[in-house]
Amino acid sequence: MGASTSIYGIRKPDEKWLKYKKIIDTLEEAGMSWEDAPEEVMEFFGYDKPDPDGISMRLGGQYSEKFDPCLSVHNGEAEDGYIIDIAKLPKSITHIKIITSY
Repeated sequence: MGASTSIYGIRKPDEKWLKYKKIIDTLEEAGMSWEDAPEEVMEFFGYDKPDPDGISMRLGGQYSEKFDPCLSVHNGEAEDGYIIDIAKLPKSITHIKIITSY
């Protein structure tokens, strides 16, 4: 079984994110599933549970149809990866999250 790597840019939550996250938290505090949130909230979060690190934006990764202009693929002998051009990241990105799944 191989590994899959995804890269996300993280930015601070804005007012809308905080408002919709509060709806999810309220549901969970009431013993309900976050998936019971209104359609508008689910669509806003991409039908995934909100990322506790903030607003995440997928920059690329295995099976991505397109790569963000800040990424280029690195292929070496017995290694694959990405090069992130920090100057091309949106100014709102404060952190990079790299996730490798097995």
